[in-house]
Formats: sequence, structure tokens, C-alpha cells
Amino acid sequence: MNFFGETVLPIVLFVIMVGIGLSTKLVDFKSLIKFPKAAILGIISQLMLLPILALSIGWLFNYGNEVTLGLLVLSLCPSGTGSNIITKMVNGNLALSVSLTTISNFKSLFTFPLILNWYLIDSEGISSSIQLDYIEIITQIFCLTIIPTVLGLFVGENYPALVIKSKKTLKWLLPGLLFAVFTAILIFDEPKSKDVDITEMIVPAILINIVSMLLSLLFVKLFKVESKQAIAVSIESGLKNSAIGLMIATSFIKLDSVELLILAYSFISFYLTLVLSFFLKKTVLKS
Repeated sequence: MNFFGETVLPIVLFVIMVGIGLSTKLVDFKSLIKFPKAAILGIISQLMLLPILALSIGWLFNYGNEVTLGLLVLSLCPSGTGSNIITKMVNGNLALSVSLTTISNFKSLFTFPLILNWYLIDSEGISSSIQLDYIEIITQIFCLTIIPTVLGLFVGENYPALVIKSKKTLKWLLPGLLFAVFTAILIFDEPKSKDVDITEMIVPAILINIVSMLLSLLFVKLFKVESKQAIAVSIESGLKNSAIGLMIATSFIKLDSVELLILAYSFISFYLTLVLSFFLKKTVLKS
């Protein structure tokens, strides 16, 4: 029994998604009308570009089906609250970032079961041991992401004073909870296979993080998107809500390589994204 992965993680994920809803305002969605090109390109980037990138990295570096599956899971994860924090720190377009974070959670309802099942059917060697139920995945993602996000949005719109009081606490409490549950999964849940070690997953985790950011940035800049919007899209693409990916991995996929890759990504992605974002701030925003 993987207590922290199967029991504690969904609870923490629910709390985090409530926090995302609290930090979202209906007025933020006006950015989708104000910056339609950046919003559409950001959605296309997450919907199509990142899954293709994940499969390409797996093929180019000959990582094998299991690690490639883990990269694909990460590419399908919606953006997390950390992306909004970093976007604000580097003076990116925060309203666009918040909007894309919320939209990407709705997107994951469909992309996770459809694209994952497609990969499993197309791949040899792992599909026979994994059975993904469309309805079960959609239901679980809906209950653990969409419902709490809408709940947080409702509370935030009707009780703004509560949001103001809790904002500073939630800013650090939510990432802290996530880090704690990831650490607990790594240490206390059932022993992982001796054939794979988390250190082996550091390089692919770094690759999917950094290359996702750079590729998305180049993609939107190709269409002459304004720099602050481009940086927001880049951060949204690079920093994922890996708790959702880990929930999928522990509940449905149950492969050590996939779980360890997501854990490795979880421990390093915030800091990598933060450093690269400050670099992009000095280069892109000044260009």
C-alpha cells in the first residue's frame, strides 16, 4: 500500500487546487480577450508542442518506453501555482499566466486519457501491464482539480477579504505541502525497484523542464508575441503541476521509472524554472 501516494497525495492535490482557485479572479480571464494571440499560442504549445517534445526527447536520447512515458505524463500535466509566482517575480504577464494555469487544468481532463492511451497502445512492452480507464481518469482529475479550482474561485469572488488574509500564507504553504508529500512518497512508500534509481532520472527531468520553456518561448516569439506574454507562456510550459502526474502514476500506471522521474522533476523544476526565468528576463525583456 502506497499510503502517501494513494491517500495523502490526492488530499494535498485537492487543497492545492483550491489555492489555485483562490488566487484566480474572473477578471483575469479578460486577458484571454485582451491577448488572444498569446493565449491561443500558449494553449497550442501545451496541447500539441509539449507532448511532441516529450516523445522526441525519449527517442533522441533512447530512454526507452517507460522513461518516455514519464516524460509524456509530465508534458500533459497542467501548470501549477509555482508558475504564477515565478511569472510575477520576473515581471511577466501575470494575468495571462493565471488564465493559462486554469485553462490547462480543464485541458488535462481530455489530454491525459486520450494521449496516454494512444501512447500505450502504440508502444510495445508496457501496454499489456497498464490499463487506463477513460471514465475513471476523467472522474478523478475532475474531482481533484476542476471541483476544488471552481470552489476556490467561488470563495475568492465572494469573500475577497479572506483571500487577502490567506494569500501570503498560501503562497508558501501550498508548495511546502507538495514538497513534504513528495518527500514522504520517496522515503516511506513501498520500496522502488533496485533496477532504477532516482538519480538516473535527473537528466531527463532537467531536459523536459528547460527545453519545454525554451521551445515554447521560441514558438510564441515566432508569431511576434510581446515579451512579457512570451515569458509567461514559457514559464507555464516549463513548470508543471507534477502532483497530478504523480497521482496518475501512482493510481494508474504504477511503474517505478515513471514515478521516480516525476519525483525527480518535482524536486528540481521550481528552482530550474526560476533561474532560467531570470535569465530570460534579462535577455528577452531587454531585447
